[in-house]
Amino acid sequence: MDYIKLLVEDIHSVTMATINNEGKPITRIIDLMLYDKEGIYFLTARGKSFYQELMDQEYISLTGLKGKVSFSLSGKVKNIGSHKLDEIFLKNTYMQSIYPEDTRKALDVFCLYEASGEYFDISDPAHIKREPITINSKEHGTYYTITDRCIHCGKCETICLHCGACLEICPVQAIEFKGVKKRRKEDVCLMNMCMIEDDKGHVLVQNKVNDSYTGITFPGGHVEKEEIFKDAMIREVNEETGLTIKNPYLCGLYHWYKHSIHNIILVYKASEYEGVLHSSDKEDFLNQPLATGMEYVWDIVHKQHQECIMSNMGEHKRGDLF
Repeated sequence: MDYIKLLVEDIHSVTMATINNEGKPITRIIDLMLYDKEGIYFLTARGKSFYQELMDQEYISLTGLKGKVSFSLSGKVKNIGSHKLDEIFLKNTYMQSIYPEDTRKALDVFCLYEASGEYFDISDPAHIKREPITINSKEHGTYYTITDRCIHCGKCETICLHCGACLEICPVQAIEFKGVKKRRKEDVCLMNMCMIEDDKGHVLVQNKVNDSYTGITFPGGHVEKEEIFKDAMIREVNEETGLTIKNPYLCGLYHWYKHSIHNIILVYKASEYEGVLHSSDKEDFLNQPLATGMEYVWDIVHKQHQECIMSNMGEHKRGDLF
């Protein structure tokens, strides 16, 4: 069976998933326009957020459903510009009324050129069909396989629903789940913090009063996309204090996990600076509490340790130093 042809021509409209600018999954209904040996083709307008997500991530997941038959594919996409645009409009005539001639210049074509997934058919519950699908890929998605440890007892055949129940019923553990790889990538939020000390041993601190992070801390902030870490530290200090630091020294890392995001603070120290300090009204800083984890940051800037990872312990937080 030509699964790709069935997906494009019979199902045609699929749910396609990307990640939005908040790091959350988002789905859209997208029409699959063409296919050939190079892949599956679809299009979108350059002014849409979907376009930018495709350009940034170069990866999508899709699901197509019709009756009791479903398809799933995940893989790499690339922008091929206006290539195949005329062919798409000839093949899919309904698009001509959606995008008249003078509006098609806003469209770009994308190709799903390397992907893997599966075809799943439960039309006949007694004979469920599940087959791998690939597009220019050696990967075959996830599936169950019977190894040579099998003793041919037949127990797995009586319950096969492609759900993994066979793993539990096999008396000799002859069933293996293939195709699952440990995720090597993670979502990361990069930040920085700098202890600025003058020649008399005075240290510059801030009293943070926002909702997410409060208390006495050092100047710092977020690293912007494609920004050099050192440049980010210099920029943040200048924005928050008015000072321009020179030769900040990287002392270590302070990090933690929250909502599946790895938050990493690069901890710096600087003693060279120029400019006029933007000071707020005088406050009794000595009576203000330290921000969470600052005792560990203090340890890092004084070179006793180079790394601290924070862990939640119920209502309390614990730092492990390395």
